[in-house]
Amino acid sequence: MKKQFTPYEMSVKLKELGFNEKCFDVYSDVKSVGMFGNSPRDRTPKILWQQAFDWIRINKNIQIHIFIFDNEWYFNGRNIKSDSGYFDESNNKYPTYEEARLACLEKLIEIVENKKG
Repeated sequence: MKKQFTPYEMSVKLKELGFNEKCFDVYSDVKSVGMFGNSPRDRTPKILWQQAFDWIRINKNIQIHIFIFDNEWYFNGRNIKSDSGYFDESNNKYPTYEEARLACLEKLIEIVENKKG
């Protein structure tokens, strides 16, 4: 079941970008408070891969495509509302779908962060 969720670091970044959807579970972020123990900190949602990609498509207008060609995985994407927002990562090859999916989400987060700033 763990493989269905984005890694913790990605969930943190998505939350910072405004992801605020209902999720099945949360990561228990804990802050150490010295010798008196730990206290709960902010809760980070455990985001399903499909939730992350759907949220980016719906809220950031970016559609992605992960595909296989000659036994290697690639991805590309485009801005749904304009033809000028196309990105192509076809020079980057990944041996597995999971590695391409992770690289794709990293790229999407980078694009959304750059739009924000």
